[in-house]
Amino acid sequence: MKHSRFSVFCGVAQICGVAQICGVAQICGVAMSALLLSGCDMSTPSQVKVQQMQVVDGMKTLELPAAALNATRVNVVADDYLRNGKGAFRMVVPYVGGDPLSKVTAEREAADYKKAFAKRGLDVSSIDYAGVGMEDTGAIVVSYMSTMAQAPADCKQLTGSHGAATLEEGRKYKMGCELQTAMSQMIAHPEDLMGNAGTPDSDSRRQGAITEHFNSGVTNAPLNGLNASSTGTTTVTGGGISAGSKNPSNGGGG
Repeated sequence: MKHSRFSVFCGVAQICGVAQICGVAQICGVAMSALLLSGCDMSTPSQVKVQQMQVVDGMKTLELPAAALNATRVNVVADDYLRNGKGAFRMVVPYVGGDPLSKVTAEREAADYKKAFAKRGLDVSSIDYAGVGMEDTGAIVVSYMSTMAQAPADCKQLTGSHGAATLEEGRKYKMGCELQTAMSQMIAHPEDLMGNAGTPDSDSRRQGAITEHFNSGVTNAPLNGLNASSTGTTTVTGGGISAGSKNPSNGGGG
């Protein structure tokens, strides 16, 4: 009868348990390693995520404090929109439903934020007011289309870090996905991941001219700047302090 790798492995493990008593544990270690390695081949799926990050256009939603204008938050949102945003910039301002005074306060808050964004060169396309409960009036929501970087499409969250997980979920998790997710959120210019097309008038002749002097052995002319090996004796002009001296060159004695 043909035995499975698992049954053979268990059999060797039992033998090794006895062999350790007899002082031949090293031989058993080699035998068990060989059995473990034989369970993988070139067709075995990788447990490491090897695909690159993706650059996508999606709707970005951010919050602003509603109680008072927050200039720091305005700058953060404006910087992100001016770098990666596109299209309409919308704002939704909450107020206590059925309370006219709360609606007036919300309109004042919206006007303050609109003026602050205008100073940064950002035009608020539309402002909507939403009647909500008292507990939901703490944040103004802005939204716009943005170019974003994200982990590969089939990347899942780290098993167990966001709640209970099964052994099957752990087996499917690709090592590195959580890291790529975190790194993608720190990229300031996601479009840089797409690379540059180069200048429209570039050609092979212009590309080759860059290296011609180097390939022909022409020595570059000195730049007449500071030399790292001689900074201890170089004197800074203009009545300053000599790099090799301890006293100012002001004409006085030391």
